[in-house]
Amino acid sequence: HAAVLAVRAAGASRVVVAAPVGAVDTVVRLGRVADEVVVPEQPDQLHAVGLWYARFDPVDDAEVAELLGAGAAREGAAT
Repeated sequence: HAAVLAVRAAGASRVVVAAPVGAVDTVVRLGRVADEVVVPEQPDQLHAVGLWYARFDPVDDAEVAELLGAGAAREGAAT
């Protein structure tokens, strides 16, 4: 929800949210703020997203910060 609002505030003319699996109520809520939501697997009871993946390793804060920094650097180089 917050990401959709953020990209809209940044000027996105169309927002599509996509994920391989998600809870039905979450898909409905996202559909209220996004132009389109694509989630092919919407089980009645989604206990944990990680159960739907063969490999769902945790990502630590340092790796996330590194990836965000790399993306920001690419974005800055493109302008």
